[in-house]
Amino acid sequence: MNVVVLDSKYWPDVQDRGVEKKDIADVVRSVADEVLGLVDSLPEYVNLVVYPSVADDVIVETGIMGMTYSDEYASVYFDCTLPYGKERLLSGLREAVFHELVHAATFRHDPWQPDVLFGVVTEGLATVFERDYAGATPLWGSYEDDLVMTEWYLELKNLPKSETKNGEYFFKHSDGRKWIVYKTGSWMIDKLLESGEDLFDLIRMNHKDVIAKFNLLEVNSVEVLHE
Repeated sequence: MNVVVLDSKYWPDVQDRGVEKKDIADVVRSVADEVLGLVDSLPEYVNLVVYPSVADDVIVETGIMGMTYSDEYASVYFDCTLPYGKERLLSGLREAVFHELVHAATFRHDPWQPDVLFGVVTEGLATVFERDYAGATPLWGSYEDDLVMTEWYLELKNLPKSETKNGEYFFKHSDGRKWIVYKTGSWMIDKLLESGEDLFDLIRMNHKDVIAKFNLLEVNSVEVLHE
């Protein structure tokens, strides 16, 4: 795995707050090795890019953002003003790397698509892995009860196909809900794990096969509709 810490005009802002570029590089490289030891389906070639950015580009609640574009290119970036301090930055980077590298693993056999159900599966897998193996408590992994989540799943399932990513369902909906895709995905994966499925087997599967497994489950006596 190739970890690249980019040069940036924002490094002086980071250093003024007690964090050196080397601190970031050392943490990210160590975490990447940790994930490599856990996820044996990671691609042979992964470029993980890390850099400081501005507040408008990151998740306001964490000061960090991640984006994975393919099985060979993942990125993690952070607010150069360190709004939550050094320790939270370093722990947050660890959590983000865990999340993004699972995307690289799933994109290896199932390339990125804008469809919300693709997002439900892949974001669910990444969030549950981040939570269970990085010791994180991601806000986007905290979901409602089974009845509400079944309604959200059916809502997502019934959306028309789109060639673009629907930000309202991934991030903030106009009705006030946040991270609908992520929360629904986390709930879905948890239900599959409760039924006896293995997380690492699910990471290796096509998202349609994961959905098919989920559609066979009965959740709180409410049967999820079949494809």
